[in-house]
Amino acid sequence: MRKYQTDTGLFISEGLLELLDKMFPNKLPPYLVNEAEIAQLIGQQQVITWIKDKQEDIRVENLEIENQVTIK
Repeated sequence: MRKYQTDTGLFISEGLLELLDKMFPNKLPPYLVNEAEIAQLIGQQQVITWIKDKQEDIRVENLEIENQVTIK
């Protein structure tokens, strides 16, 4: 499992992202939810999207530092 690191010490692993996707899937539940629950679901997805974007930024930084290419 690849972990990416920045100079701030932030680690984001593929395993973490997989776990977050399982725990907080990007879909509405099959039952009616109220406005507060919808806001919570949207907030969860915004955080997960931010983490994924940050992981990509860190990956690009590491590629520039290591001068390597990682194929998934």
